Amino acid sequence: MNKRQLIDDAITLNERNLSKADMAEALDCLLNSIAGELRAGGKVELKNFGAFGTKVRSARTGRNPQTGESMQIPEKTVAFCKLSSKILE
Repeated sequence: MNKRQLIDDAITLNERNLSKADMAEALDCLLNSIAGELRAGGKVELKNFGAFGTKVRSARTGRNPQTGESMQIPEKTVAFCKLSSKILE
């Protein structure tokens, strides 16, 4: 499902008769809010859906697949999502 399909699906489920543009704006606001919280190092928990957060991957030694040469991979902050077990019920 892509963003357009998500908006169409949400429109069929909404009871306030929001327009497609209003639903798209609401989705953008929600996604921007989640992204902003993650950038700030916070965590977002949505009950019965999941939790979004960030983790720090420590520096490690990797290997260039083309040359086989060893290389250092720097420390990196990555986003994660842990889904609730209730999603597939």
